[in-house]
Amino acid sequence: MGGLMKRQQRKTVWGKKAVHSALLAALAALLAGCSQPKEYQESSVYAMDTIMRFQVLASPDSNLEGVLRDEVQRVDLLLSATDPDSELYQLNHREGEAFTASQELADILDGCLEISRETGGALNIALYPVTQAWGFTTGDYHVPDAATLSDAMEKIHWEEIEMDGTQVWLPEGMELDLGAVGKGYLTDRCVELLRENQVSSALLDLGGNIYAHGRKEDGTAWRIGIQDPSGQGLVASFTAEDEAVVTSGTYQRYFEADGKRYHHILDSGTGYPVENGLESVTIVTDNGFLADALSTSLFVLGLEDSVTFWREQYPQVGVVWVTSQGEVYYTENLEDRFTPAEGITSHLVEA
Repeated sequence: MGGLMKRQQRKTVWGKKAVHSALLAALAALLAGCSQPKEYQESSVYAMDTIMRFQVLASPDSNLEGVLRDEVQRVDLLLSATDPDSELYQLNHREGEAFTASQELADILDGCLEISRETGGALNIALYPVTQAWGFTTGDYHVPDAATLSDAMEKIHWEEIEMDGTQVWLPEGMELDLGAVGKGYLTDRCVELLRENQVSSALLDLGGNIYAHGRKEDGTAWRIGIQDPSGQGLVASFTAEDEAVVTSGTYQRYFEADGKRYHHILDSGTGYPVENGLESVTIVTDNGFLADALSTSLFVLGLEDSVTFWREQYPQVGVVWVTSQGEVYYTENLEDRFTPAEGITSHLVEA
């Protein structure tokens, strides 16, 4: 009898294990069934005076939209020249006194000044007073009078910016504007978050600053178009993978007065919009900050000087120039993936 009881107890114990295993198997199956397939999640946010759009391959229940939105808002606040709560605004209003910047802002300023030195000031982050004089910061566009412009021009000498680590000194009256690099820097931050979250495919459009992350879901590369500055069509397209594509052009922000068009890319030498025969410059490289900075710089330099600069300094970067005559010049490192639009005259630029 005692042996029978032991056998019965033993059977009961094994029965509990079997039920437990069955429950675990059912739970695993349920969890597997709840795992949602990845698909492109689309979202948008308004920041830096533009609409930013994200197309990210992720599961519907991921929190990537919130993660990206938080980062956009954080960087927007950091670099805003108009928000009194921003670090840049506080730097701009120190009235000549030393300012202790965060390491992040200091690194951005260092990067800008390096490009300024390389380009002979074609990138000028101290141009803000002139930009204000034209109303490009407020939307109150107008041609400034000579006295206003002359006064503003006295405050844009970027060479007078002093830095020692995170300590920054601006001459009294100087204000910085990081609009020429802000979206590019934000692009790099967003891409870093995509990588941290193991995202394999995404397309970011930060107000015209494009980043093609990985390839499309079907395994093909993203195809990016370059807008025709004179109309709504394209002058060319090319494939991109893990690259930023940034364009600076006359058509992006402008106004007309007395029958003349004035765009927002200003010449540090004259205080007026750049007029050098170019309508747009597009940069293709893996770094958003660099792409943003160079697109402005090479536009200001003009076709001939920027080609020379590209050959000497950044031959690894892809560049596309569109002239006022509607002709397209593109660097040889884009040749195998570059397609001019029908009817467009194009020229290959060799290193």
